[in-house]
Amino acid sequence: MRIAVNDFIEKITNENYKINQVEATKSDFNKKAHKMVEQMISNFNELTDAGQLAQSRILLKTKSDPIIISLESGVVNLPFENVKQVDNFFDELEDAAEVVVNLIVKDPNINASGLRIDQICTAAELSQGVQEYSKQITSRVQELLETIADNKAAEK
Repeated sequence: MRIAVNDFIEKITNENYKINQVEATKSDFNKKAHKMVEQMISNFNELTDAGQLAQSRILLKTKSDPIIISLESGVVNLPFENVKQVDNFFDELEDAAEVVVNLIVKDPNINASGLRIDQICTAAELSQGVQEYSKQITSRVQELLETIADNKAAEK
């Protein structure tokens, strides 16, 4: 899937994308992590296969603020809320770019910015390699949840 950079910026700015969200407790996620990540990927692929820009996320309920784990379509490794900075990465905004999949984790304890972004692959690759990327994404999410837990414990 390819999109002109200026079209991407316009669609995100105008909130012309689809959001699919699943909620779970952190303990439920720990028991069913792989299955929940597969569902998040399936929801994402359903939207991007139809040519839509997408955000598929899992909202993990915790005792404090929720942890948001999401897959977002993008043209660079920036979350939708930073769309105004996308044009800094391209010389020609009319050029088409491959749509990529960003794994985004939001939590105050992930790092100083409260945001972690990992570019996983292209939307086309994710669509064709669900099993492979499901394992990779599940593993990465579990690592990041451990980082959040470790950072939170270090605060005390």
